[in-house]
Amino acid sequence: MNLGIWLALDVKTREIVGVYIGAQDEAAARQL
Repeated sequence: MNLGIWLALDVKTREIVGVYIGAQDEAAARQL
């Protein structure tokens, strides 16, 4: 992900995206 785009997001969006990515990482880890 482009760091500049990430930094441009507001805090709320970062929280939402972080939770979404965290959930995907957890799902991927369970499949291993």
